Amino acid sequence: MGATVASLFERGYGGLSTVDVARRARVSRGGQLHHFPDKQALLAQTVGHLFELRLAELREKIRDLPDAPPEQRLTAFIDALWPAFQSPIFYAWLEVVVASRTDPTVREAGVTLVGRFRGVGPQLFADALGPAVAHLPLDYDPLAALVFCNLQAMAINDVALGAERRFSRTRQARLDALKTAAALYLRHMIDSAQKLAPGR
Repeated sequence: MGATVASLFERGYGGLSTVDVARRARVSRGGQLHHFPDKQALLAQTVGHLFELRLAELREKIRDLPDAPPEQRLTAFIDALWPAFQSPIFYAWLEVVVASRTDPTVREAGVTLVGRFRGVGPQLFADALGPAVAHLPLDYDPLAALVFCNLQAMAINDVALGAERRFSRTRQARLDALKTAAALYLRHMIDSAQKLAPGR
C-alpha cells in the first residue's frame, strides 16, 4: 500500500503500474499478483489505506492541540489540518478521486469506504474541541463540512495554479477567513445549544 501511495504521488493514476509498485515494495510479480490481480484491485485496496493514513494523521494532530477555549482549539486545529492537504497522501487521494470518475471498480471501493467512515469527520471535530463543550448537544457535521470542503478547495486550487502560489498572501488570507468563519459558526452553535439547555 505504501508503494502504491508513493507511485500515485510521483506518477499519477495514468502512470501507475503494478510493475513499478512491485519494484518499490520489493516483492515479486507473482506475490503481488496473488494479492492484487490487476491495477484496479490494487487501487481499490489503496483507497482504504489512504483513509486510514489520513485519519491517523488527524488524530495525531488533535493530541497536540493546546489547552485553550473551543474557538482557539478550532483555529489551531485548522492550522494543523492544512499541511495534510499538501501532503503526498492528499495528492495520491486526489488521483484516486479522479480515477473513480471513470473507473467503476475504484468508484465502488470509494463508495463503500465513504459509508464505512461516515461520521468520522464530525467526531474528529468533537475530539478537537475538547471537554469544554463535550456536555453540549452540538451537531459537528456542518462545521466539519465547512472546514474540510474549504481546505480541499484551497488545495485543489493550489494544484491548478502551481506550487509557487502555495505560500501566497491570497491563500493565507483565505485560510484566515476560513478560521474566522468557522470560529463564528462554532460560537453560534455553542450559544444556541446553551439556550436550549435545561434550566435556561
